[in-house]
Amino acid sequence: MGDVQIDKLYDFWAIFEKLLEDVKLRKGDKRSAARNEQGHQKTPTMIQAVLLDALADLVRKTDLLTPARGGFTDVGLHTGGHARNTTWPLVIAVLQIILESAGYQNLCCVAIAFLKLTCVEKMVSLLVQENKFCQNTIMQMLKATVIDGQKLTAPCFEFDIRGFESRCLNIRSWIDKKVLEFDQYEAKIFMLPE
Repeated sequence: MGDVQIDKLYDFWAIFEKLLEDVKLRKGDKRSAARNEQGHQKTPTMIQAVLLDALADLVRKTDLLTPARGGFTDVGLHTGGHARNTTWPLVIAVLQIILESAGYQNLCCVAIAFLKLTCVEKMVSLLVQENKFCQNTIMQMLKATVIDGQKLTAPCFEFDIRGFESRCLNIRSWIDKKVLEFDQYEAKIFMLPE
């Protein structure tokens, strides 16, 4: 797997998430492509640049910013358009192409599984904040995550899946708790007065 060891995969994901959070903070004049400041454009090339920085940081500890290539239109609310919404298959395809072309096939599988897991966790977090519950959506997302997580148990990964599994179980516990709360609420409607 090149210079990256399996035990560093968690590090890669943590580095990527931190770099992506840093990019999200760059707005307005602080995101100039001309000055290579990787503004939060939410384009595939911006994600590619952040992924390449995460890989470089994992392998040789560097603070250099990879410039995002142009070619994608910046259509944000400031231009009067709709908020950007890159589809997940495109995000996953960009992630896969970048990592596999660099010879990191195993890292690609792990990154995709953790990307999906992080998305499910963020969806749960949003639902908790808004006091909403979409059981079918969360279950479908969790199922897709678990399917990708199962791939990590293959002998070629030598990967300790316990942390991944624990996070999935936390989500499932939250779903079960919400279903029970909903069932109890619905049951009260049909209770006869004493």
